[in-house]
Amino acid sequence: LAFHDTAVTIPDSPPVRFEQAHMVVDHGHVRLSPAVVRTADQDQAQVEADYAMDGETLDLSISAEAMKVESLRAQVALAAVPWLEQVRSGQWSGQLHYRLAAIKAGWTGRLQIGDAQIAVPGLADPLQIASARAQIDGARIVLDRLQAQAGKVAFTGEYRYEPGAARPHRLRLRAEEVDAADLEAEFMPTLSRNTSLIARALGRAPVPAWLTGRAVEGTLQIGDLLLAGCHLENVRARLLWDVARVEFDGIQAKLDRAAITGKLAVNLRTARPSYKLTAKVKGLDWQAGKLDADGTLETSGTGTQLLANLRSEGNFTGAALDFGTVDAWRSMSGSYNLAWLETGPRLRLSGLNLRTEDETYTGRGATQDDGRLVIVLTSGSKEMRMSGTLAKLKVEEASKQ
Repeated sequence: LAFHDTAVTIPDSPPVRFEQAHMVVDHGHVRLSPAVVRTADQDQAQVEADYAMDGETLDLSISAEAMKVESLRAQVALAAVPWLEQVRSGQWSGQLHYRLAAIKAGWTGRLQIGDAQIAVPGLADPLQIASARAQIDGARIVLDRLQAQAGKVAFTGEYRYEPGAARPHRLRLRAEEVDAADLEAEFMPTLSRNTSLIARALGRAPVPAWLTGRAVEGTLQIGDLLLAGCHLENVRARLLWDVARVEFDGIQAKLDRAAITGKLAVNLRTARPSYKLTAKVKGLDWQAGKLDADGTLETSGTGTQLLANLRSEGNFTGAALDFGTVDAWRSMSGSYNLAWLETGPRLRLSGLNLRTEDETYTGRGATQDDGRLVIVLTSGSKEMRMSGTLAKLKVEEASKQ
């Protein structure tokens, strides 16, 4: 059978037109030879099909060099292509194949996606995909060579959906530059959910349906992360996200020449997010020497609340430090406790132990009302005081016996 200038309409779908098509019925098969079709938007694709009447199997192939995703989704019979059904706009090229058999039915495909837009629950802005290569194998999806942006956060990488896995969503993402404030703004629908007055008073927040199904694992890399005025370089972490609990494990970063390692846990189940960071810093430049520290930092909320609720404690050691004396100090160790009050940060130092070539001083220190950090040390009957800012401490005075 030959068809010329033919329009075919599937119920609830706009018509598609064949300029020319040939259908062959032979030995229990109905075959549509490769034919060019045009949509109502004048998009063009090539369609080929084979239906086996005995086995009631259908093989359908669709290929395109440049076709709007909306044109494909407008056809009810084609609208349920895995992952593509989530894409609201954009273009695709490549080949899709649908097989219907007695045992199972499903789509496969190899596509190139461009200028696409997807609404991702929990993000403030739609995800803009500049380009990606998509592989569809039933419910299994692979997106690689991904170049995308959400709000002000641009990144590249890979996404996989592995049905049946404990965490079916798999990510490998890399960003060159990210401002932590932009990242927080993009995830604000996840971090700050609308709750009733009673729920907020009790510190509870109902978990939305989209979050109950959030099970993600992957790796993240950021070349330059701007956080609280500091540039963290070569940031790497493993992401584990299970419903309302998020962990960034195996964190590695550089702050100037210092190495940072640690783990960050985020709790999204309460009315406002809470954070707990366990970290180590090694080789931090301080007082012309080097400082190592390990401790925990806890806070909650968003924006300026993060500073207002910040608490931190831990231990530190230092070497070759210069506090304005003739000789450099060989070593320093102690513990710290930091809290952010309405008047500003309050730091307490305890168990201080400072050593020179000949003497050992012990003592403690604290931030004063005027913001100065004052440290009092003793060695036998000798007393020594240091004062200044945390960035610049100097010996204030030393009393004799």
